[in-house]
Amino acid sequence: MSDSATLANFPGQSLDVEFQNVQVTTDQIRSSLALIQRDDGALKNGVVTYDALSPALQTAGLAPATAWLTATTYIIGNNAVQNSNLYRALISHTSGAFATDLAAGNWMFVATLPTSGNVVGPNSSTAGNLLTFSDASGKILADSGILASSLAPKAAPAFTDNGSIAGNWSIGGTLGVTGAASFGALSASGAFKLKSGSGFNLQIQSMESLTADRALTVTLNDAARTLNMGGNITTAGSFTLAGAFPTTLTVTGATNSTLPVGTHTLAGLDVAQTFTALQSSIGTDTVGSGYRFYRANGVDYTEIFKAIGGLAATVDPLNFYSSTLGATALSLGRDGSLAAANGVLALGSAGVGYGTGAGGTVTQATSKSTGVTLSKTCGQITMNAAALAAGTIVSFVLTNTTIAATDVLVLNHISGGTPGSYSLNARCAAGSATIDVRNNTGGSLSEAIVIQYAIIKAVNA
Repeated sequence: MSDSATLANFPGQSLDVEFQNVQVTTDQIRSSLALIQRDDGALKNGVVTYDALSPALQTAGLAPATAWLTATTYIIGNNAVQNSNLYRALISHTSGAFATDLAAGNWMFVATLPTSGNVVGPNSSTAGNLLTFSDASGKILADSGILASSLAPKAAPAFTDNGSIAGNWSIGGTLGVTGAASFGALSASGAFKLKSGSGFNLQIQSMESLTADRALTVTLNDAARTLNMGGNITTAGSFTLAGAFPTTLTVTGATNSTLPVGTHTLAGLDVAQTFTALQSSIGTDTVGSGYRFYRANGVDYTEIFKAIGGLAATVDPLNFYSSTLGATALSLGRDGSLAAANGVLALGSAGVGYGTGAGGTVTQATSKSTGVTLSKTCGQITMNAAALAAGTIVSFVLTNTTIAATDVLVLNHISGGTPGSYSLNARCAAGSATIDVRNNTGGSLSEAIVIQYAIIKAVNA
């Protein structure tokens, strides 16, 4: 194509070549644009890289976003993530509460981060440290400050104060604890405690059977300390409290001490120690039904008492034994009876006799031979005042269920009538006694004499 006034007609072949070159150039331009631009006119994803940015943008504008933190200095252009939203700092400031800072215009909202996809890491971290999540989004990571190598098993692990160990664990050597320790649901202050689950027993024992020269020891090491044990305590062998400190064994709650069947020593006391409110459940030994309690006396052990027969019936006694006698020294029955092997001595002014309630009175009716009834171990009988001829004996029966055939009935004329004028005698039988009264004077006596009596229990074997 040309100006016909100045040039000859342009050849058609040359025009085709020019047009073809224009097309090639245009196609190249379009292909290059397609590398950086989308059909909607925006920059193609991924075409702008970090290296393509200016130094100013590299250091401030596109710094990696980290989780927003309070009490942190932010400068203009810093990025932060809060609640899965990306923000850019518009004003240099020290952060306080995010909502307050945002309302003050310190931050500009940039975009909401996708709920799944890429994870944002920290600005920096220590090599070998474990990562942790900064928030609940699961997308913001932070340096935990814990070295992964610190979690490896150690030959001699150390636990800090107020540390906690949960779950099943074992110790192959010696465990030393200073300060407070917590196991399972227990927390302790200045104490070391072991606790099993509600469905398990708690046992403290050695891993191997203890030899004769080894022992499992619980040491208090302080005179002011008390060992408290609640619940049922069962001992298969000996249970010994010993040491320089006076030891208090406190049993709380409804607690039983269970001993094996047979003859056993529940406790040994020296002469300076006593039992307080001593009680025992009744079991069985080789002699009978019961347990024996001992007090140490030099090299000899004297039984304090032995409960025989379970004290179930009224005749079951509480027996106090003597190793010197080799038999019962004193027996106290549930019916109130008292039996002593070597006699009963009264060391005070009260003496030995009957107390109030043991005696009674009765008056004879009709005649001096009329029987009377008084079931008391002592008492007074007022006889009838009928005449009793000189030198004559009259007899009457005293019915008394406390009298045995071998007993001795002591009689005295204490009042009524002429003293010294009568002789008295008694013949005991089971449940009664015949009393004989003789007029020793030369004349008839019509006197209501009063006889005092007392029963002395006796046997023939």
